[in-house]
Amino acid sequence: MGSVAFGAMPVRAATAGTARIRLTIDPEGLYNVQSISLVVSSVLGNFLLERLVYLDDAGKPQPWLAQSWQVAEDGKAITFKLKSGKVFHDGTPFDAAAVKFLFDTILDPKSASPSKGIVGPLVKVDAPDPATVVFYFSKPYAPFLNLLGQSFFGFNSPIAVTAAGAAYARHPIGTGPFMFKDWTPGTEINLVRFPGFKQFRPDAANQGPALLDAVTLTVMAEEGVVTSALQTGEIDAATLTVDAVRPLRDDAQFTIIEDKNAKNLMFLEFDYGKAPFDDRAFRDALSVRPIRACGVE
Repeated sequence: MGSVAFGAMPVRAATAGTARIRLTIDPEGLYNVQSISLVVSSVLGNFLLERLVYLDDAGKPQPWLAQSWQVAEDGKAITFKLKSGKVFHDGTPFDAAAVKFLFDTILDPKSASPSKGIVGPLVKVDAPDPATVVFYFSKPYAPFLNLLGQSFFGFNSPIAVTAAGAAYARHPIGTGPFMFKDWTPGTEINLVRFPGFKQFRPDAANQGPALLDAVTLTVMAEEGVVTSALQTGEIDAATLTVDAVRPLRDDAQFTIIEDKNAKNLMFLEFDYGKAPFDDRAFRDALSVRPIRACGVE
């Protein structure tokens, strides 16, 4: 997250064993097919799920669970080759069928997934073999590779999703460095290290299992409370507003990290039933220019 764009800065103190990290609000659920909210994406994307690609410091997609990809000459198909050896927390293999399962579920109208609109002209996904995935589009869709780097396109265990049904959002199973342990609604989410984890991102300093034993995500809404909790050691890390972080800047026990290179995609939403947003030309004037400036179009 870019601190300049969002007026927020991560603040971290030294810790060992278990990291205690702030959540701004309690997630509505932890299934990215159903929700792509910031809090859900932060929990899933940072700890539990992994994606085909990640976005580097320049915002360009790089191989993660994908080994490589090839775009068809007409731009209406992208073929991915997957890396081997990745497993979900339940021991089942991550493969092309798991990729197809996620996107089939997103495309299914019964899912009412908010991601369906994001994938635009995607019409189907095929898995001709365990290491190959082919995405088909009704027309070329340039943003797709960058979109795959967003946390709401991380992969869930198809067997776990199918077995749990509606309850899956309260017990997610991915391939990430941490596994879901338990959730006390409105209070905290507890995660534990996944001992079978292998890091497939080449830019990661640690290529093995997480160094931490566990992560506790504590729900704290008020900025003042969070600052006090950091100072007393109740939590070890938090994202704060610019004003809330000021009392900690001169405290040597804290490291303040300010990432000015936002890697998430920005967008504007309009109430198109009210003037002037009911005018398509007006909406285009606001939205098209920022999209092009971000290199998305």
